[in-house]
Amino acid sequence: MGWSVSSLVRAEAIERPRRAMYTISGVGRRLLEQYPAGLTENELREIPAYRDDVPVTKGPSTAAPGPATTPGGDVLDPRERICAGIEQILADVAVELRFDTSGKPSPPSSNRWSSTS
Repeated sequence: MGWSVSSLVRAEAIERPRRAMYTISGVGRRLLEQYPAGLTENELREIPAYRDDVPVTKGPSTAAPGPATTPGGDVLDPRERICAGIEQILADVAVELRFDTSGKPSPPSSNRWSSTS
């Protein structure tokens, strides 16, 4: 669901006037008329706003093209890449959860998220 909402925001079909609030735009209304049964990702890619949008990475993400490596230069296997990605997502979410709906930082929680296997 979250990816769908993000894609529709990228396509300028819906807007986020504030956190957890969504409104349909004129583009969204036209898309509803054009695709009453829903639209596919391929159809979404035909929308210039969606196609031309380059998502911005927040936080300390350091994703780079090419094979992922350790600080020592060792290439990570697919499972290690997935685990590293999950760790980065958890770190990014932890940063975002430190803000309440007013946008003010809230005190750090004593709970810690970890992805142990």
